[in-house]
Amino acid sequence: MDRESITVALGDREFKVEALSIRESKGWRHKFSERLQPLLDILPTLPDVDITKPEELVKLTPVVQGLLTDYLDEAIEVLFEYSPALNEEREWIEDNATEKQAIAALMGVLKLANPFPLGGLSGVVTGPPTGPTSSKSASRSGASKRRSSKT
Repeated sequence: MDRESITVALGDREFKVEALSIRESKGWRHKFSERLQPLLDILPTLPDVDITKPEELVKLTPVVQGLLTDYLDEAIEVLFEYSPALNEEREWIEDNATEKQAIAALMGVLKLANPFPLGGLSGVVTGPPTGPTSSKSASRSGASKRRSSKT
């Protein structure tokens, strides 16, 4: 069975990044968390994008740009640590890709590595939204039950 994957654009080339196994992902997430904790705090605010389209991934860049200024080298390092395919081409990527492309690739990896929709985690914790119910709601059986004033 093939693992889920994404394609990321770095330099003028595209690279396939495959999802890690559970064991590998656990180790990677631990390293990521240690290095880039501030990024974890903003994950729920990332916009919903189609990670299969590099032009969509660029939409994520402004959201994390301020945080990544201080953590740029660490962020790029965790990108290489996630993907053996990228790490094998590390020298070429470092010579040809831009930092913006690397961060867009990292955002795609974060979505690939996270089994939950990044923006939808609050629903998992708090449950579905609740609101006032209508007084005209039907009963469970679907029929409206009204009391008759006639006896």
